[in-house]
Amino acid sequence: MLGHDQFHDEEKLQRARSEIPQGQVSYIPDESGALRALAQVNQELVREIGRRCAEQQIATIDLDATIIESWKKQAKPTYQGGKGYQPMLAVWAEMDLVLPVARHAFQALPAGVQELYFRGDAACWERELVNWLRDEEGRQGPRGRITFGIRVRMTPNLKKHIRQGELFADGSEAKYFVVASNEWNRGAKKLLEWHREKAGTIEAVHDVLKNELAGGVMPCGRFGANAAWMRLALLTHNVLTALKRIGLPEPWLRSRPKRLRFQIFRSPAKLVHHARRVLLRVRRAKAQLIEWCEVWRLMPVAS
Repeated sequence: MLGHDQFHDEEKLQRARSEIPQGQVSYIPDESGALRALAQVNQELVREIGRRCAEQQIATIDLDATIIESWKKQAKPTYQGGKGYQPMLAVWAEMDLVLPVARHAFQALPAGVQELYFRGDAACWERELVNWLRDEEGRQGPRGRITFGIRVRMTPNLKKHIRQGELFADGSEAKYFVVASNEWNRGAKKLLEWHREKAGTIEAVHDVLKNELAGGVMPCGRFGANAAWMRLALLTHNVLTALKRIGLPEPWLRSRPKRLRFQIFRSPAKLVHHARRVLLRVRRAKAQLIEWCEVWRLMPVAS
């Protein structure tokens, strides 16, 4: 990866290894200046999109990790077995925008957001995070209430106690789910349905990033360079989201990158030199060209 030395800092990796507490095997090194700069670019992008879509005053943050399988020597074991990488992402569900993880996700939101929500799986059932979400004084984050729903793992004894019959693969007639929440205005059924909506947001973003924006294969064995690669994929996703939300008509809103690539970015055209002018003949319908002109007008830099 060109310029990978700007993002990868071996000294920070070695320092993180040397500072691992006794009994702990995993660690996350500090980011290099270049990586922090990429994160800042994404944060400013999200805020600008939020400013242009000021009518969106609700933010639901969905958090989850995904596994990128890899057989590189530097890849580590994953929680599902095998080797690979496990980037964790947060998504602003209403806007389809990728944000920093957990606490930093709320800090990246535009000022106009009034209602805050958080959904996470069992990995988010962690004391420090839950206490932070419950802190309405906002001593270390946004002031006000953050309504959250976090799935909680059941203990082996509880699983054994509720097991009945043989319908599902694990021998139970019913599936039981535990969600911890500070939302008292929804019934249990509505709360579970709301929490399960997370699968349609963050997992869909994982799919797009890995299969359509080159995030599914890490370019090298250097931790910082791979992190930069993933952040560039996130930036691309958010730029495409901005294009669909701000520049294109509503029918394009759910379009995936593949459709945009083949119907917009790879449009056939011919350069024509005529009467001391250079013309571009594009084989598209008039309505499509009008749409493109509107996108062109919204660009911050003249093209």
